[in-house]
Amino acid sequence: MQPLCHYRDADLYFHHSIDRHPEETAFPMHLHEQLEIYCYMAGEASYLVEGTEYALTPGSLLIMRPAESHKVRILSDVPYERYALHFSPVWLDGIDPDRLLLEPFYAHPLGQNNLYAPADFPAGMHLTLLQAMCAPAASEAERRLTILTHLYPLLEAIRRASSVTTEDFRHFEEEKS
Repeated sequence: MQPLCHYRDADLYFHHSIDRHPEETAFPMHLHEQLEIYCYMAGEASYLVEGTEYALTPGSLLIMRPAESHKVRILSDVPYERYALHFSPVWLDGIDPDRLLLEPFYAHPLGQNNLYAPADFPAGMHLTLLQAMCAPAASEAERRLTILTHLYPLLEAIRRASSVTTEDFRHFEEEKS
């Protein structure tokens, strides 16, 4: 993996990466304790989330909640490019105590409704926001700030693109209790 842009701290991990000669074995099934936003840019691949396989086109975006197993399936050795952003749901509690920005991540059964097509976002907004996260930064603190200031509108764009409603989310939260 060649990171084109990269940032990591205790509660945030972001990268824009390319694998020039991807191999299927380099991408095992896995899960995280954090939320993940994944955006496919190039290659020949599909994505598997909890047994559901999603066909990918450039600009496809997937979301996964904590403990939702997933993996990319590499279909050829064509260069594979993507963005990935991992962050803790707790991180948003101070600014979004009702967790409205997280509705799309939680208010669906595991492995369902994870995929968003490029057409779900007006004028490629999601790509613009992800690309902006890689803007030159003078320091790690500036890189973190750039990522975070673009994460909020990205989460809102995902929420608007989602078919999940606040009532769906509340029902899901009540079932968990």
